[in-house]
Parts: sequence; structure tokens; C-alpha cells
Amino acid sequence: MTYEDVRYDVADDRSMQHHDIEPLPNGNVLILAWERKTQAEALAAGRNPKLLPDKELWPEQIIEYSPSLRSVVWEWHVWDHLVQERDPSLANYGDVSSRPEKIDVNYVLPGSIGEADWNHANSIDYNAELDQIMISSRSFSEFWIIDHGTTTEEARGPAGDLLFRYGNPAAYGKGGAVDQQLFVQHNPNWVPDGYPGAGDVVVFSNGLPETRGYSSVEQVHPAVVDGTYVKDPNGEFEATSTRVYPKKTKGARFAAIISGAQRLPNGNTLITYGPQGLLVEVDPSGRQVWAYQNTHYTVRKDTPRESGAGVPIDPWWTFRSERYAPSYAGLASLED
Repeated sequence: MTYEDVRYDVADDRSMQHHDIEPLPNGNVLILAWERKTQAEALAAGRNPKLLPDKELWPEQIIEYSPSLRSVVWEWHVWDHLVQERDPSLANYGDVSSRPEKIDVNYVLPGSIGEADWNHANSIDYNAELDQIMISSRSFSEFWIIDHGTTTEEARGPAGDLLFRYGNPAAYGKGGAVDQQLFVQHNPNWVPDGYPGAGDVVVFSNGLPETRGYSSVEQVHPAVVDGTYVKDPNGEFEATSTRVYPKKTKGARFAAIISGAQRLPNGNTLITYGPQGLLVEVDPSGRQVWAYQNTHYTVRKDTPRESGAGVPIDPWWTFRSERYAPSYAGLASLED
């Protein structure tokens, strides 16, 4: 089988792959992609016309592609799970605060004008034991968990609604600014079985220059009873969170974009400060035990010098990093 035999492109006038993919144990691949909706389609779904400066919207979709079958075998679409309070005549009309399993078609972060890249998902992860998928929505300052154990048809209905969401209760009409736990985060991922904190979610919370001028790594433990994610009496999803790093915020590093975190088998955490191209390993006490700065880069005409918020970016910026053991099969062909 050649490269061309398994290649699959998601790039046309309706869909565009971006940011991340997730290989599955069965050899299939989950693909994050934008799904273009016209202005008319967005308005028909209850989108506020004032939040359509680009005259179109790009909600997220997940495509599962099978290289062996050379076909798409499963799909999930944000567009199938919307709620809005603007137009009572529409089927998706409802009280946003009472429907946390739905996605408010008119939610945007404070100060945003409603860019076409509405959800801005920046990572995807898969939990084989639970058969669940986790998506990081930067523009909502939340990560979402959905069920993968459905058919595509089932995923269009209530079975495809959000099972859990964490980071910003205001995104579903709950709480306020003081209750926000994540800030335009990246790379939430499940801690693997056998690792300290197994089953929890480790996430890099970037922060915001005007709101929270430092970055942190958080470990989130969702409340689950009999396999169901629990909501509190106020209707918010329950979870506890522990600050992994930094233990003290004074002088803490700030990474406006990209970045990530990975729990290691020994309980340490590998952290990527993306704009600085800096990799740091910390132990459970928050002590730095290893560091490396990327020196492999090429400066091009389009290499960004600053983030959208005007925060400087070094030319050796690094999206994220993951550590692999020497025994990892993918390294077998490398020479010493």
C-alpha cells in the first residue's frame, strides 16, 4: 500500500481540515474540519446578523476516515447540536441555560465580533475505554466531550449532544466571569491508564492579556456517576480542578497561543510554551527538572511575529510536543 492509496484530503469549498487529527486503535483517523455555512444558513439557524462580519460561519465537524476502506465511516457536526434564544419560530429555540448539552449559536467570547472561525477547535483526543472524543474549543474557552459509540445518524440527534463541557459556564448561560476556569486553552487530553491521575484531563490554559496574564496547566477531574457526567443543582457540569503548574502565579510564563501539556508515566508533566518554543518538564511539586528550547526553524515571509492580540511570538515557535519512550515502535527505524 502506497502513500497515495491512503491519502485523504479534506479541502474544498465546503470543508477544510485544520489544527489536529487523532489516530484510532482500529487504524482509522479522526479529523477536525471546518464546515462552511453561508450567511443564509447561519441566519436560518438563529445566528445574530450582527455576529456575521464575514458573511459566513465555519462550525466544526469531525470526520472519521478509514484508510483500509478508503471512505468516511462516521461523522459528527456542531451544526446538529445548536440552541438559540433569538428566534422562537425556529426548531432549535430554547433557554440556553437549561440546555448545557447544546451549543449556543450566538455565543462569542467577550469583545469578539463573531469571526467566521466561530468555535476554533484546536485539538482532538480519544478515550478508547470510554469510546469518547474530546474537542478543545478555543473561542469558547471550553473543552467538550461527545460519544463516539453512535452511528452517524444517531450522532445527528440527542445521542450526539455534549456529554460534558468544562472551562467557561458563561458559554451555556451559567455563572459569570468569576466562574471561568479556562482561558483560550489548548491540548486537553486524557491521562492514560496506569499514569498518575489516570482518567483525568490535563489541559494548557493559555490566559488572556487583559483578563489573566499568565498561562497554567490544569488537571480536571469530571464528576461521573454510573458512567454519566454529573450536573450540580444549578445545571452546571461538576468537576474539580488542580493546578499542575505554576504553583505560584507571580512571574509565571505567558503563552498567548498554541502550547500544550502531557502527563508522563512517572507523574511528571511535559509542558510546551508554544510562542517561545520552550519545552519544560515539571515534577508533581512544580519543580522544573528539564528544559529545552527549539533551535530548528525557518523564518519565512509569512512567519508571524505576534499573536492576534499583539503578543510577541519567537520565530522558533512550536505548536506542541509529546514525549515517546525509546521502545516506541515508530522509532524502531531510527539509527542511534
